[in-house]
Amino acid sequence: MIVPPDLQQKGWRIDTEALKTPGYKWIADKGGDPGSCRGFDPATLSPNGFQFIVDYGHTTNNVGAKGDASQNCGLTVPIIQVTDIEIAGPSASGNITWTSDEKIDLDASRAVSFVLSQDRFCRAGEMD
Repeated sequence: MIVPPDLQQKGWRIDTEALKTPGYKWIADKGGDPGSCRGFDPATLSPNGFQFIVDYGHTTNNVGAKGDASQNCGLTVPIIQVTDIEIAGPSASGNITWTSDEKIDLDASRAVSFVLSQDRFCRAGEMD
């Protein structure tokens, strides 16, 4: 199963955490001859896709001849759209030097990542 490239470009991803949640019902075994819908291969699970495992057996008719099995699996794969947003937070200032630390409190409840801008001066009046 792969998220189509056009949806990937728009930020759509598989909710991998939901798929790994015990008891989350996303597979419907819709029957068939001897077989079962097992689930995703954990080694292949990524936000963009995964391999799905289906076990097949074989059929045996009334005279003992064996034949190919079939299996029907229905999947309801949870997808989410990831959108980057930039929200200006409080500014921080202080005496920042190379030889000591300056504590800056960041609002972790709203942010996934932070961007730190720094101007560096090489010689008097010149910026690097």
